[in-house]
Amino acid sequence: MDLGKRHNEERENNPARLELLLRLDENFRICLEPIRMIPLQAGALLFLSRYAEAKLTDDATLLGLGHPAVTVLVTVLEHNGWMIKRRTVRSTSA
Repeated sequence: MDLGKRHNEERENNPARLELLLRLDENFRICLEPIRMIPLQAGALLFLSRYAEAKLTDDATLLGLGHPAVTVLVTVLEHNGWMIKRRTVRSTSA
């Protein structure tokens, strides 16, 4: 069976899943409000904390955003004190 077709059938047959997802999303947003963070920022922060050596292009791919949008996102996280930019150490020996 085609997975896309199966997914559509399940979605049509189970509207409670969509309702649950929307409730979870709203609860997540409510939990993030006191720290003034949106779910996108939290997702990026989780990804970057788990994969500290990741590049911005990796984060952009994961979040489905363009590189400029992720650059702005990371800049906002740095500005708000959630991240510290680390410089890479380059070897000077040849």
